[in-house]
Amino acid sequence: MINRKQALILTLYAVSIPGMSAGPAIADAISARVSDRGRVYSTEPPNSSFYGTGQAGRLSEASALRFEGEQDLHSDNIDQAVRKLGKAVQFDPGYPPGHVLYARAITSKFYSRQDALDEVLLQRCIDEWKLVWHHDADQFEQEEAKTQARKLMRIARALEKKKKDNAKALVAERKEFDTARKDRKSDELENLLDPKLNAERDRPW
Repeated sequence: MINRKQALILTLYAVSIPGMSAGPAIADAISARVSDRGRVYSTEPPNSSFYGTGQAGRLSEASALRFEGEQDLHSDNIDQAVRKLGKAVQFDPGYPPGHVLYARAITSKFYSRQDALDEVLLQRCIDEWKLVWHHDADQFEQEEAKTQARKLMRIARALEKKKKDNAKALVAERKEFDTARKDRKSDELENLLDPKLNAERDRPW
């Protein structure tokens, strides 16, 4: 039977040994592996002639694509960054930093389009950041993902509100137009049935 003093000594001994701990070091016990949940990030075939076949070849190509894609992102070659980083995630979907880089790339692409909001791309950005937020064990990447996801979700809510406001304004405008048309038709009918106006119309001169 271990008494309280012995239990305390064992606990202190366990904490002092590297790699052992009495509890989790991070409050958020999230797996370091990310599940892509069957999403398709790229349909490009692997470059088997250069990197080889099999899983090892795909992982090697994914590593090279992440490096190249990050360089493209820093150089504002956003479309190339999205393509390469998407392909990297497709080949290595369980690697969290790959999802972070891809999320940064598609978010940059979303913000670069000033002419009109791409709602499909906006939702992709939100989904990808939320994936990192809820499944990445790195606290800094989690914090970045949470910040980006919330910012983009505010944009989505504001966009939805604007749509509803525009729809309400359109309905009100149509009602106003219909009311004016009915009033005009009513006036025309009253004029046509008015005896004095009819008598004036019937005069030959």
